[in-house]
Amino acid sequence: MAKSKSGKTRVSSAAVKEIPSSVPEQDHRATRTPTPARAGSRQKGKAREVAMPPRAVATPEPKSTGSHPSMHDEDVIMQDTHPDNVTASYDEETTEPADDLPMEDAPQRSKASSSRKRPASPRKAVYKTAVRATSGTPSLASSARAAKRAKNHHTAATRVFALWKQDAAYFSGVVYERGSAADRFKIQFDDGDEDMVDVKNMRRLELHVDDRVSIVESQDKAVIVNADAQERGTVLVQLLDDDAASEFEVAVTAIKIQSRAVTSQWRDRVITAEELVPLLAPAAAVKTETPTSLRASGASLARKALAHVGVVVTFSAGCNREKEREDMVRIIKTSGGTCLDDWSDVWPLSGEYGAGRKRWVVGEQSVGTALQQEVQQVFLVSDAANSKPRYLTALALGIPCLSVDWLKALSSSKCIVADWPQYLLPAGYSDSLGARVTQLVDFDWGKTLDHLTDVMSNSVPTKLFAGQSVLVVGQEYFPPPAKGKKGSSGVGDEKSEGGRFVPRIILSMGAARVETVPDAKHASGKKFDYVIVKDLHERPADIAGTYVSMEWVKDCLIAGRLFPPP
Repeated sequence: MAKSKSGKTRVSSAAVKEIPSSVPEQDHRATRTPTPARAGSRQKGKAREVAMPPRAVATPEPKSTGSHPSMHDEDVIMQDTHPDNVTASYDEETTEPADDLPMEDAPQRSKASSSRKRPASPRKAVYKTAVRATSGTPSLASSARAAKRAKNHHTAATRVFALWKQDAAYFSGVVYERGSAADRFKIQFDDGDEDMVDVKNMRRLELHVDDRVSIVESQDKAVIVNADAQERGTVLVQLLDDDAASEFEVAVTAIKIQSRAVTSQWRDRVITAEELVPLLAPAAAVKTETPTSLRASGASLARKALAHVGVVVTFSAGCNREKEREDMVRIIKTSGGTCLDDWSDVWPLSGEYGAGRKRWVVGEQSVGTALQQEVQQVFLVSDAANSKPRYLTALALGIPCLSVDWLKALSSSKCIVADWPQYLLPAGYSDSLGARVTQLVDFDWGKTLDHLTDVMSNSVPTKLFAGQSVLVVGQEYFPPPAKGKKGSSGVGDEKSEGGRFVPRIILSMGAARVETVPDAKHASGKKFDYVIVKDLHERPADIAGTYVSMEWVKDCLIAGRLFPPP
């Protein structure tokens, strides 16, 4: 049984004809019960009920009188034309628009429906099924669906990846009609949802090798390894968290691209309003789903809870937390996670020394990426909000800072990694506001590797020093060169918290250039946008700029806004 977007239960009448395969075990149809919805889940996609073996052809049975037309989730039309051109039909009973903010040019029949969102499975499925050879026959085509095609519409319309804001991800769909604005179109997504989308939030339906994507059904992160067959509606992908590095075929319509991945990788696939060809008559969306090669196996990988997750542990000042820290580290390791000493384990910072090694300069280009193969998400865990350097750096980069209760719940199987938003700590206490403030984080953090590989471009946290030049003055803030090394770059004194972190915090807050000197006389210039000093009463007379203290910087970072300088 499956639910339509209207919330009514509909019964699939599709029968499956099996074509004998070379693997006897695959010559039968397996069924599975969809994962029950977890509280708070509102992800795009439908729960599946029937898992068909590879090379099975879905053939619908005649629908009974007075019932809804057979629109089983397994029915898929694989067009022989280029994926940019599709044919669609209109079914008044089975098509309802997306649930989004009201739009003035949306049809009146558009009504919000929360029942269509598919809950995320508590455990992702890993598919070990061998890749089947691509056949000239549309193996998932439904003849009944084809028979419904209307005769009064264009036989071709532009197919795109369009943004579905509720999930902050791009899904495949067809351009249905132009909206009241010239750059706004109604999109019919391939799972039946509809929404009005600005052309700036669309991309060409063109997948490239190395594109980072997610599987809609399982939420697995994957990378495209072969896109040669996308004209026939499929691509070859490899799961990022599959130790076996197996490859399998997946329908183009069964993948999604996270918004951050589009921002990083899809600049060459922007599309203009003039290029879009909408359907001229109402048409039902082509509901294509994950291919049978993905659904044939009900096996799931028994991964540990924190597999591919890196965690920085820090505790608030005051009492000795060494025992509790050891407990947290033990949970991380036994749960398959990676303990990170600090953020330099993931993003090493390499600056340039000058003025006889009395000046250290860093910019955005100074931040490298040293991702380990097993780390695809990072978090900070603490007992409480604090103003320690690791915590402040996480706030500046938009890395979620979570309560230790998250690790405890994971270790007792009371939650999964994706439940992290429930364990967010406050950003901290703002003296200027007289209140604890929430963090500014991306709710979809970790769903794409771009959150790690392009962390300095994360626009969710407020970049208070965006484009500014900042001079940091003070011996306690200056990172001395590593002893015994003659190179011009690198940071020594690994035990110096200020030397390691203050320039990084300022850079993470958006500064274009951060210059750190033990004394103002070593500064490279006489004018900066901001000058950070330990004591505001000791201001160098010959350097111009807005003088602030590190305490002021912390308060602004916690509050997410610039306060008047002291």
